Amino acid sequence: MANIWPVRLTPLGRKAGVSGLGCYKMIPPVTGIILAGGQNTRFSGTNKALIRVAGRCILDGIYDVFSELFEEIILVTNDPIQYLEWDLNIVTDIFPIRCSLTGIHAGLFYMNTPHAFFMACDIPFLKKGLVETILDGIEPGVDIVIPETSKGLEPLCSLYSKHCLKPVEQQLVKQQLKIRQVFQKVRVKKLPEPILRKADPDLLSFSNINTPEDLARAEPHMIDTIKKHPDYHQAGMILCHNGVVRETSRDGGKVSGLTLSVDHEKLNQVLETYKRKPGIVEILVEIAENRKLAVGDDVMLLVVAGDIRENVITVLSDTLNAIKATVTQKTEIFV
Repeated sequence: MANIWPVRLTPLGRKAGVSGLGCYKMIPPVTGIILAGGQNTRFSGTNKALIRVAGRCILDGIYDVFSELFEEIILVTNDPIQYLEWDLNIVTDIFPIRCSLTGIHAGLFYMNTPHAFFMACDIPFLKKGLVETILDGIEPGVDIVIPETSKGLEPLCSLYSKHCLKPVEQQLVKQQLKIRQVFQKVRVKKLPEPILRKADPDLLSFSNINTPEDLARAEPHMIDTIKKHPDYHQAGMILCHNGVVRETSRDGGKVSGLTLSVDHEKLNQVLETYKRKPGIVEILVEIAENRKLAVGDDVMLLVVAGDIRENVITVLSDTLNAIKATVTQKTEIFV
């Protein structure tokens, strides 16, 4: 269960291999901090942390990585009730300003370690090795370790020291809300792209979900997820269904778009039922819920992997029909 107020823990150091004859350096204790305070206006208010990508919600993926690396995990949000099922410490912004810098400030204020790794809540493919590469950048005299790619700096996938609290607070008092202004007041270490790509070759750890279009681009990674399944060697076929919004309803009416709502409890029941069918390795589904979709937009992506086509084709068809019959509710928008 989550803690609404942060609990002081006794963190452990993490060993990071250096090289040579079994030499190691001890990484100081680090807190993992997830920033989940965005307004999600481009998702019609949908909570991006809870959006499902590759068959699971984004926060689950981040939490799994954090739980392997950090003794203390803090989530900064102004809507704590949504996160009670996760085993982490929940805090809210101290300054009444909606911006990323207030989230960083809250994390720095409440953390119980000398350093913290900050992560936005909308990164579906965070790589543990990438986080470890950033943590390995900790050294005396450095306040921020930040990745730098050809697209620029990544301040919401970076490490900050407790020393950053005062300059961040001073900026917020002055209503200076840009994170990069903090860099002028502290000591910053930039990690170049070649080093980052050794841990994350495609830099997926920096691919966030800000719009429905971003979500559509993320969905092809579902097949990559299936290929990493421990039983993938038993698969002889991967079959995909990609439903889109068509311009006419079944009775011929002209449609400009639609919206979908999803019963997630029933969805989980359907998936568990059909995953148990003979020969099935994995089933993943993405549904574009709670937002207005236009003609041509993706509605649902369903991926089924299994041993032979007779099993896979049948299960994909039956799963799709069950989802449409019991899980989703569609509202068409007529011209």
